[in-house]
Parts: sequence; C-alpha cells; structure tokens
Amino acid sequence: MRSDFSESFENNMAREFVELLSIIFNMISVICVIYMANPYILLVIPVLFTISGVFFYYMVPAHKTICHLLDNSNKPVHIIRDESINGNSTIRALGKEK
Repeated sequence: MRSDFSESFENNMAREFVELLSIIFNMISVICVIYMANPYILLVIPVLFTISGVFFYYMVPAHKTICHLLDNSNKPVHIIRDESINGNSTIRALGKEK
C-alpha cells in the first residue's frame, strides 16, 4: 500500500517533467524560427551561454554564503540576542507588551 505522499510526489514529478518538455520544445521552436528568419543570429547564442556561465560561476558562491548566513541567523541564540538588542525583554518585563 502506497502513502498519499508518494502518490502526490509522483504526480507532481510527472507534471513538472511534462512542463520541462514543453519548455524545451518551445525553446527549440523559437530557435528554429530565428534560424529561418536570420541564420547569422545563431552565432550570438554561444556568446550568451558563455556570459550566463560566467555569471553562474560567480553567483553560486555568493548564494551559498547568503543561505549559510540566513540559516545561522534563525537559531534560537541569535533570536534571543536580537530580542535583547531590540528591547523586547524589557518591554515584556514592564508589562507593556501588546
């Protein structure tokens, strides 16, 4: 007997795979239309892929660093520190909390 989670997971995976195939087909269609209109414009595609690769190469470490900082900032010790800096504990002690 299969759980509801595994069935919904498989349904979502199948739906996302079909969407991926649709996107790939649309990209190929656009490239074919561009080729029919002006075949020389396809010479720009390798340049665009190179620029995208360079941006990806430089942005991945920054993304990992930001995710690491966000994960560490949500720990309970940091939350208590932030509340103390903001004065929330003082407000609670004086009974002025909303």
